[in-house]
Amino acid sequence: MSLAAITAQLLKEAGVTADDILREAGVDREAAVKQLAEQLGVELVQARPAEAVEIGDADVAKVREGLAVLNRAFG
Repeated sequence: MSLAAITAQLLKEAGVTADDILREAGVDREAAVKQLAEQLGVELVQARPAEAVEIGDADVAKVREGLAVLNRAFG
């Protein structure tokens, strides 16, 4: 188990959430997601409820890459 995974587990058991960490660091989650999407070249679409949005394979791959980054960061 990596040091990051151990740290994430300890923080989780202590009741510390990713939102707590972001807030303490002064990071706005929405802005961070937008910045990550921009860095990955993913266009965020503001969809209304019940509005279907087509997502291509390339976008799916980019989203998975972004989720992998978030999972590594926040365990």
